[in-house]
Amino acid sequence: MITVFSDSRYKIHSKKVKTQTQDYMTERGIYGDYDISLVFIGKRKMKSIAREYKKEDVALPILSFLYRNDLPDMQEGTQKPMGELFICYPQAVLLAAQKEKGVYIMLQELIEHGIDTIIA
Repeated sequence: MITVFSDSRYKIHSKKVKTQTQDYMTERGIYGDYDISLVFIGKRKMKSIAREYKKEDVALPILSFLYRNDLPDMQEGTQKPMGELFICYPQAVLLAAQKEKGVYIMLQELIEHGIDTIIA
């Protein structure tokens, strides 16, 4: 299950993000019952999380956290607890502008990077 958490000040189209994420996971061969949370946060919160977990005093665009270290095989029908992706929405908007991309394209690239990090 893909769960999206977002503050009301960030205009996230949850259904679109879930669909794009689901499509990417299917493309990567991840089927069945898994749990992944997409958490959209601001710069202060991201900076706080990065400081605590990465020892970096900067608002990173994305941080990925694995729920457990022993993921089962990624075959159809198996339970797959995965993880959480913390996405700094203001950083994603800034990156999109710098790279001359749409915000949803940049969000999707960040989410794909986070998923790749979790399943690597």
